[in-house]
Amino acid sequence: MVTVINTHEVPDFDKWKEIFDASAEGRSRAGINILNVYCDVNNKNKVTVISEVADAESARAFIANLRPLLEKGAISQPEFMILEKVM
Repeated sequence: MVTVINTHEVPDFDKWKEIFDASAEGRSRAGINILNVYCDVNNKNKVTVISEVADAESARAFIANLRPLLEKGAISQPEFMILEKVM
């Protein structure tokens, strides 16, 4: 299991959240488990999503599919980290 952290700024958090919630089934089918969603305390529209994925290869595939959507709707370039727990 790997952890994926995705941070990006969106034009409107509430609209983003509607789209995010509507895509829950697709994420589930892809094996994406959302752990938490955060907003920056100084900017509600800067979102960080922390999720778990089976392995790094699956995480990369998920990111490859997600990145074009985020780049269309995000204000900032989405940043992704794929992390493996070591302790």
